[in-house]
Amino acid sequence: MVVLWESKEVVKIGYEVTTLEREKAYMEEKNLELKTEISALRSPQKILQRLEDMGLELIPPEKGNLKDSPNMASNSKVTHGR
Repeated sequence: MVVLWESKEVVKIGYEVTTLEREKAYMEEKNLELKTEISALRSPQKILQRLEDMGLELIPPEKGNLKDSPNMASNSKVTHGR
């Protein structure tokens, strides 16, 4: 009787292992698909396309228009309780 129960348990666990292996394979495939999608969405061409779709465009700054912001300089200093 005990041997029969153990045999059933072995078969049951075997099915569970097979199911989990299939699930793992599916998850790994889905993970690869999502990584590929992330890579595509981060591409400069895709970013430019999204800006264009929103009616925006990137233009290079005119020479002399780039200045250090006073706020940026003061924010970069670290104060230690002073």
